[in-house]
Amino acid sequence: MDNQSPVMLFKVMNIKPERQKATHCGVLEFSAEEGRCYLPAWMMTQLGLDEGDAVRVDSAVLPKATYAKLKPQNLEFLQITNPRAMLEVELRKWACLTKDDRIRVVYNEQQLDFIVQDLKPKNAVCIVECDVNLDFDAPEGYEETARPGSSRGPNVMPVAPMPQAAPASVAKKLVPFASGGQRLDGKKSRHNSEVSTVDEITSTTEIPEAFCIPDYQPGQLNFVRCDYKCREVLLEEQREAAKAGPGFSVFEGSGATIRKPRY
Repeated sequence: MDNQSPVMLFKVMNIKPERQKATHCGVLEFSAEEGRCYLPAWMMTQLGLDEGDAVRVDSAVLPKATYAKLKPQNLEFLQITNPRAMLEVELRKWACLTKDDRIRVVYNEQQLDFIVQDLKPKNAVCIVECDVNLDFDAPEGYEETARPGSSRGPNVMPVAPMPQAAPASVAKKLVPFASGGQRLDGKKSRHNSEVSTVDEITSTTEIPEAFCIPDYQPGQLNFVRCDYKCREVLLEEQREAAKAGPGFSVFEGSGATIRKPRY
């Protein structure tokens, strides 16, 4: 009996053939006249009752709820900072829930309606002294707005900006052994004007240009993720480029020796 309702619950059903609807509820007090029961306005609307209509009331034993999914019927629900905390307080006024029922709570002088979409373990459960996993569906009439200014696809990443070589006008040139040097006898050393120079260093690079978004709008925050290549892929491309293009390899000559070979 631990998973059964700890309070008295009842099943109320409209006995009209064209409106045979049923719901479950608790009881406030047994003070009505014999043969009469007083229902709140939302329950009479739920069952399609008018004042003076006949109903059938049966005692019910419902299991404790473990899961409930509600669908808000008002867009004002999105303005609530903590809807779970709000419903945790407001649902204490209820003893049970029935699937497909429309319930109403009052919060901050606003009436908020909810449709009970799903319940577990059964279609009618008790919510007194139990832990319920509460879930929400999108409010009625809610439409998700598309993000403005997004021309790229969701899964397309821009190519990573690659550093470019500095122009020849700013690239440094290396001139080895151009200082002149000193002689031991004190004479001036002869300057060799035919000293070979090394062309511009190709490893000198510029700072890559900043990556900007032309359709940026104030108040919009974008996290740009570039499609960077991993280190192994870059090294493999460098090896293939070295094999394909002409390059300088050391110790490739036939060589010479001053020692005569022995026969």
